[in-house]
Parts: sequence; structure tokens; C-alpha cells
Amino acid sequence: MISSKTHVSILRILSIFVWISLALSPWLIAVEVNDLFLNQEWLLFCLAFVSLTTLSISFLFYRFQLCQFPTLASVLFMWVVLCLSTLASPFYISLRTGLLAGCQLFLFLFLQISLKKVDINRLVWITVFSGFFMGIYSLLQSSGLDFVKWVDSPYAVVGTFSNPNYLAAYLMATALLTLGMIFELSPSTSTEKLILFLSLVPQLLGLWKAGSLGAWFCMFVGVFLFFSKILEDNQGSWIKRSPFFCGGIISAILIFSHWAFANSTANYPWEALISPPYGYRSIVTRLQEWKMGFFLFLNHPLLGIGPGGTPYLMSSFRPALGTMLGLATFNDDPHSFAISLLSETGIFGLWGFASILSSVLGVHAWKQSRKVIFEPELDKAEIQVNTDLARKRDAPTRSFVVPALALLLHGLFNNTLSVLPLTNFLVLLVATHQRACLSPTRWKFSFSFLSILYLLFPPFLAVSGWFLISQHQKVEKCLFEGNLLMKSGDLPGASALFRKGLQANPQSLHSLFYFGLALDGQKLLQGALDIFGHLDSISPNVFGVRFHISRLLLERQMLIEAHKWAFLNLEWNHAPTSSELLGRILLSEGRISEAKQVFEAGLFSKPGWAPGWTREEIEAGDKIRLQLAAINIEEENIAGAREILASLTCGIGNSPDGLYLLGLCEYKNQNELKALNFFEEAFSKDNKNPRFANSLGFLLAKLQKDLPRAKQILENAFKTYKAQKGPLLSDVLSVAHSLGILYWKLGENERARELLYAAFLECPPDWRELKEKRGQDLRRFLQETGKLVPEEENRFDLIGTPSAIASSPNFLAS
Repeated sequence: MISSKTHVSILRILSIFVWISLALSPWLIAVEVNDLFLNQEWLLFCLAFVSLTTLSISFLFYRFQLCQFPTLASVLFMWVVLCLSTLASPFYISLRTGLLAGCQLFLFLFLQISLKKVDINRLVWITVFSGFFMGIYSLLQSSGLDFVKWVDSPYAVVGTFSNPNYLAAYLMATALLTLGMIFELSPSTSTEKLILFLSLVPQLLGLWKAGSLGAWFCMFVGVFLFFSKILEDNQGSWIKRSPFFCGGIISAILIFSHWAFANSTANYPWEALISPPYGYRSIVTRLQEWKMGFFLFLNHPLLGIGPGGTPYLMSSFRPALGTMLGLATFNDDPHSFAISLLSETGIFGLWGFASILSSVLGVHAWKQSRKVIFEPELDKAEIQVNTDLARKRDAPTRSFVVPALALLLHGLFNNTLSVLPLTNFLVLLVATHQRACLSPTRWKFSFSFLSILYLLFPPFLAVSGWFLISQHQKVEKCLFEGNLLMKSGDLPGASALFRKGLQANPQSLHSLFYFGLALDGQKLLQGALDIFGHLDSISPNVFGVRFHISRLLLERQMLIEAHKWAFLNLEWNHAPTSSELLGRILLSEGRISEAKQVFEAGLFSKPGWAPGWTREEIEAGDKIRLQLAAINIEEENIAGAREILASLTCGIGNSPDGLYLLGLCEYKNQNELKALNFFEEAFSKDNKNPRFANSLGFLLAKLQKDLPRAKQILENAFKTYKAQKGPLLSDVLSVAHSLGILYWKLGENERARELLYAAFLECPPDWRELKEKRGQDLRRFLQETGKLVPEEENRFDLIGTPSAIASSPNFLAS
């Protein structure tokens, strides 16, 4: 048996190692994996395993009094809630996320048990220098120098956090910690003060380069807390004894506040906006994310959906106008730690967290009220001297609690606490603060055979943690390498990697989505449909997957199913991409008037919104305008079509489709030479498109210009249509009619007669206008060739009431 002194020394050394590891964890980023914080998961797991093993052996012979740690009851309550929420969750991710959260709770207690006050004043310098170098690194990034190659990062200044908001939160907290050392630690030399001031400068400059107004706001709140007495309430001892009651009050306030925000956001008439919310778009998106997360909590109020489960179901509550208001197709976080706790661990999870916070604040206020030494026989000067001496001997308290509160405040309106380096830093700050406030841990010898049961916990943690994190690492590595292969064009290799990742976690949202895209790129449409359908069943319409399902069904000519999924997608996302897809499906079904209504609704009739869309949505809006222009051409509204074509952006006006429609406008206006030039230009940009080939070949034949070339163009177009799986009737008949005109001009009358008859007779009766025109061409051919029988003179005159245009053989149905 080891001596008591040796036992305490071992725990002290281990606590110093844990403290330093957590303080430096922001620098431990992972490379060549999709999850940049994967190494920090391994670090957290290893620290928890070593600490748990040491304490399990220690508990064989020594005990401490539970009353020494006021936060213990709240932490145990939170741990029980985490276990229940994880066991009730249907998502694999909850096992790993719950395990990591449990490790953080354990390390929070371990540092309180093992850390020594005398070590705090030295250890805190490590965090100050970490913040100093992070500020330097941020300044280097802003000047274009970076030792990390961030893949596809749209940000210039991110530190080691991949996101400027995370960097800003970290620098804000370290700057407040540095500021606290300047005022609270009372350095004995001016050199130490100068070092602290100099280290503060790059942290503030890095914070400025990160460009986060929210972090600056929290910084100013932290400075205010340093110079105010709010945290030194004399009722702290009462709060320390009643953390669950105070935690309930804090939980009720947070729930009511977020309910008010969610209810107001849900009932606001967003459709009535006449211009996009540029100046406050980030606020609008934040309100929408709060609403989505809160409604998710209302559907699972007691224990939530499990730790880490928010990305799976949050999209179910996405507003239909989400894209218009700035929401992405994948929303994985409500950007508020309070709502994350509510949605993932229910009301009991928030209550447990608020109880821990109440205990911490209670201990702080209790400690502050006992700092001054009161002795009646001493005069005021002696009391001040003794007070200063006591503060110099004591570890800092405000220097840790203020940055922690600032981080929590930042996490109320941002996803700050969704990443491990920041939650680890929060655990470090709060645990150190508690150790600075409380008396040294008192151990006593107590042996019991039942203590052997403690030795069962480390193996359980080792096996479960190793399996869960290693499987997660496999998924993230496959995602990273698979995306690289997709960008290089190696779709089969990417598919193999994504499939391998799904073997490690069949519920990986990103693996399923990218696997489906890879199969789609290889034209394995049924496989892609199966994957996307499975993804939608796990997480309804995540990544806008219903759009892709409908698109693939349309490509397979399964119009009824495609229509159903496109309608479901449009209900979820009122945006040009959704309207353009449903409109195309309606055109393929011959429902022109309905398609026109969908197209017009897709543009929202608000041109001022256009700059607010993403590039994809702007392009979809122009595709809608192309379709509307084509409909106007078919309706003989050439002026309206020209006006629509003039409003095109993104270079689509000079695209083959735009040029083709301009050619149709000229052709309808009898400007056949101008039309021919437009068709030539469209065909030169895309000579594989049979639609462009058909129009060019037809006009060349009609004008009798370069008939051999026209023959080659039209025959190639006809072969292309025949090679397609399930070509549209309108396309085939259109090329057949063009070939008939060409053979007529070339004198190949038998072939011309056969094709012109087919183009006329196969036209459905409701294509009245088109059938009349083809009938007239056929009659002229028969008249010129002397094959028109007099009794069949009126055979090609269609008499009746004109019906709505069912389809355009040139553009709409393609």
C-alpha cells in the first residue's frame, strides 16, 4: 500500500498533466480526416481513462468526504440524465457523444479532487501563452501565411478552429483570463505585468481579425464583470446549498425566453417581406435555427433525442422559406447550447447543467465573501495588509469564472460549445475555478473489498471508447479521402470509400449523401435512389435529399413518383431550384398551365430578392426564366419572351439554351436568317444536344442551305434520340418532321413521304396547332409531288375548338 503522501503526489502530478493537456488541446488538430477535432476526442478519452484508472486504484485504500465538493450532486445528476438520454436514443452518434460528455464531467471532478492551489498560478501561464500564440497565428493567417491547408475553407482567419466564430470565442476567453491575471494575481515584478500586457495585444488583434461582433460583446460583458460586485453576492452560501432549486429557475428562464423567440419567429409573416434581410440576415437565420431546435425539444421534452442527435431531425422543422432567409440545406446545430441541451437531453439535461452552473456561482460568491479577514482588535490598516497577503497566497477565482461565463454567454447565440476544444477549455476554466475556491481535498484511509468494483470501470471505458472513436475515425477518414477522389473524377474509388465508411457507421449522414452523389455520377440511378431514400428515412430531407430523389426519378421517366417527391421537396423548400424541378416535371406530363404557375411562384415575383440567393438558386431562377420564355414563345407572346430573356443573369443569356430561344423568337417573327445565326451559335456551343441539331438542320433544309450538312446533323440527332432510354414522343416526331422536309428538298420523296406522314399521324389530337402545321406541310409535299388524291383534299384540315398547348417539341419537354 502506498503512503498517503505518495498517493497525493501521484494525483497532483496527474492533475498537472491533465491540466496542461486540456490547455494545449486547441493546437492538437487532425489532418486528412473530415473531423478536424478528432485528435481532441482521443486526447479526452485517454485523459479520462488514465484518471479513472488512477482514482479506481486510489479508492481501494482512500476516501474523501463528499461534502467537500458542492458540485458533485449536480454532476452526478447530469451524468444520470446523459446515460438515460443515450440509452433512449435511436442514433449511433449518441453513444460516442454521450461518452465524450461523460469524460468531460469526470475530468471536471477529477481536477477538483486532485489539483493543488499552489500549482494554479504557474499553470495559468500556459493558457495565456496559448492565447498569445493563437493570436500570432491568426495575424499570420490574415497576411496569407498558414501552416495548415484548410480544405475548401471560405474563411481567411480561423486559427486552429476551422471557423472564425470558434477562434473569436477562444481568444475572447484567453484575453479575459490574461486580463484577470493582470488585476487579480498581483504579479510581484513589473516584468511579469509587462509580459501579460504584451501577450494581451496579439490576442485582441486576432480577435479583431476574426471579425466576430458577438465575441466583442461578450468581451465587454466580461470586463464589466471584473470590475463589478455582481458575482460576490452574500447569498452565495445559500445558492451553494440549493443548486437544484436555482438551476430550475435558470432553466425556466431559458425555456421561456426561447419559447418566446420560437413562437414569435414561427408567427412572423416572412412571406410579406419585400426585400431580403441583408442588414440582419445573420439574426434572422439565428432566430430560425433557435425555432427549429426548440420545436425539436417540444417533440421530445423529457430526455430529448440523445446526445449529438440534433443533425438528424432538425431539418424536419426547417421553414419552407429557409433558403430565402439564409438557411443552408443542412442545419446541424441550433446555435444555442441551451437549445442543444433541451433537444438532445430534454428538460432534465438543461436542469442538470443549470444546477452545475448554480453550484459554481454559489461557491464563487461564498468564497468572495470570505476573502477579507475580520479581526476586531486590528485597525483598518492592518486589516488591509492581511487581506492583501491573503489574496497573494490564494489562487485566482475571478480570472477563471469570468471567461467561463463569457464563453457560456457566447454559446447562447452561437454554436461555440459544439466543438471539443472550446468545451474542454470551459471544463478547464470551471474546474480550476472550483479548485481555487475550495479547501484542499482531505483524504482518509478506508479499505473495503467492495472498492474492487471500481476497477471494473476503466476496462469498460477503454473498450467502449476505443471502439466508438476508432469507428468514427474510420468514417471521417473515408469521407475526407472519398471527397478528394470525387473532385478528381474517380467516382468508383470514392464510392468504395463511402461504402467502407458506412460499414463503420450505417447512419453517417455525410457518407450516405456523398455515396448517393457518387452513384448518381456513375449513372447508377437505382442505387443512388436507394441510398437517398434510406437517407431521407433517417433524416427527413436532410441536404435537400428529396430534390435529388425527384431529379433521379425524372431522369428515369418515372413521372408520377418524381412529381410526388418534387412536391414534397417544394413544401419543405420554397426556392427556385425546387420550383424549377417541379415545373419541368409538369411540362413532361403536358400540364403547361400548372407548370407556368409553379415557375412564376418560384421567382416569388420579387426581383429584389435575386441577390439574396445562393449561386445555385440564381442559376435555377434563370432556368425558370428560360422555361417561361419558351412557354411565351409557344403562346406566340414573342415580346414577353424577349423581355424575360433580357432579364437573364449568370451568363445564361449567352448559353446554348438562351441563344436557342432567341433563335425561336426570330423564327416566329419571320426573321429566318437571324434565327439561323442564333441556332448556329447554340449548336457550336453544344453540338451534342439533339434539340439544337434539330432546329439548325430544319432551318438549313427549309432555306436550302448546305443540305448535306443538314442531313448529317438531323440524322445524328435522330440517332441520339433513338439511343435514349424512353425518348419523348414530341422529340422523335419533331426530328422526323425535320428529316421529312430535308429529304423532300433532296428529292428523296419516298423517305420524305414516310417521315412526314409519321410526324403528322402520330401527333396526339390535343396537339392541335402543331398537328395543323404538320398537316399543311404534308399536303404541300403531296401537291408538289403529285401524290395528293382529290378526295383526300380536306384530310389534313383539323376542324374543332383549339385546345391548350400540351407540349413543345422543341424545348419544354426536353
